[in-house]
Amino acid sequence: MVESIDPNDEHKATVTNTDPSVPLDTVIPLGSSVQPADYLALPFNVLAINVPVDVTLQGSNTWLSPNHSITIKGAGIYMVESIDPNDEHKATVTNTGAFGNSLPGAHIARGSIVQPADYLAAPFTVPNKNAHVRIALQGSATWPKPNHSITVEGAGI
Repeated sequence: MVESIDPNDEHKATVTNTDPSVPLDTVIPLGSSVQPADYLALPFNVLAINVPVDVTLQGSNTWLSPNHSITIKGAGIYMVESIDPNDEHKATVTNTGAFGNSLPGAHIARGSIVQPADYLAAPFTVPNKNAHVRIALQGSATWPKPNHSITVEGAGI
């Protein structure tokens, strides 16, 4: 759980360990992926490159920001075009045509993971459950918000 963002450096956050399954003092290495815990609420079909498509998330999309890249599992890398001001679960995204993106017509299932492209900029050690630890991110780092859950590869959190 994100507790706070460093007001002097948006790439640094204080998080609370809420996952007791990861052993205490596990060192999480540099470059581990960091992502909000969010999933598609509705399926969609991949459209052509540069064609916008509406997506609906199960949780809040408050971590999304226009003009930032996200990864949709099974679909590839998309650019966030806009956020629906009337529904916090909906956003319009565009297929970037990045290498490895699914071809137009591919069906992307409900429950597919949606995440920004961000990674740890420094390793950290897993603290006791409900204890805080500071993490450093590389990338846009505009999505972590206090009181939102995140997943750190290998750490749970």
